[in-house]
Amino acid sequence: MRILLAEDEAMMAEPIMTYLGWHGHQTDWAENGLKALEMAFSNAYDCLILDVMMPCMDGVSVLKQIRREGSDVPAI
Repeated sequence: MRILLAEDEAMMAEPIMTYLGWHGHQTDWAENGLKALEMAFSNAYDCLILDVMMPCMDGVSVLKQIRREGSDVPAI
């Protein structure tokens, strides 16, 4: 499974990515909302994990934009 993790704190992102990797998931990391949005439109993800409070654009706004573009990828 390919997952996009949008999290602005590296100390939070690294253990999440490690854990997901142990379970066989490929995880890409976006450190802010704009980067997450760009990556979501550039790649095919099976799931999005979005931090609510991030720089540039919050996770809720990222998800709203992704939904406006017609994607129904599952998101947490």
